[in-house]
Amino acid sequence: MINRKTLLILSSLFICNSALANDNVTSVVDSFFNCDNSFFHQLKDNVEDFSVYSDLNVKDEIAYIPVNDISSDNDFTYTFRQPINYRGLVLTSYVNKYINTYNLGKYYYWGFIVNNSISDIQNKFEQFSWQPFSENTFITNSQRFDNQKQNKGWENYPYSFDGVAPRANTTEKMIYLEKINDNQTYLLCSLQGDITKDILYSIHPDMQYIAQELADKIKAKNKISEDEPSQDDIQTPIKMMNDETKVNKDM
Repeated sequence: MINRKTLLILSSLFICNSALANDNVTSVVDSFFNCDNSFFHQLKDNVEDFSVYSDLNVKDEIAYIPVNDISSDNDFTYTFRQPINYRGLVLTSYVNKYINTYNLGKYYYWGFIVNNSISDIQNKFEQFSWQPFSENTFITNSQRFDNQKQNKGWENYPYSFDGVAPRANTTEKMIYLEKINDNQTYLLCSLQGDITKDILYSIHPDMQYIAQELADKIKAKNKISEDEPSQDDIQTPIKMMNDETKVNKDM
């Protein structure tokens, strides 16, 4: 039988391991607020601990949370197996959304659905300077990258406004809060504007693999279409009989 001392040691080890796992998951979510590739690298470094909550696709130096369709209107979220308790907030789902507005540029959003109000989130992160963006939306840490002045890198840019497209040859990113209802909020990173592949893959590196997956699906679908017989190739009994009659007449 296991004696009491052994049980205490095992219990202590379990508690320590659980605390370490929770700390690792907290570190992953902390990195999300950088709105850069560090979040995806942290997911890769903590696959085992984060897999308690979510499936993960591991690719090269990163990992990412899969959603069914980033460009759909209702299939761009992944519901966690169990909520993530993060610094007093409750994260229930992951979001990965792409919108091409054509006139206003491309928009990428990734982050979380949080079962807390906007004010709850703002109070937890008082170090951020939250600015109204629209009636039910706030932003912070807004930055801009000018493709024609790349040596300057990302610069603070507090002039982002709802409905106003980023200037040509520029890309903007920010942390974004949007009300879903009184007790539920989108907590997202957003990347928008004139986005080159180099910028997209450096900030949002999972998109490189998601784009390849989509291209592979389209290629496979097109191949199936090519392999399917055309209407002219389908040998119905009547067509076969007509062809046979024609051959006999020609002989």
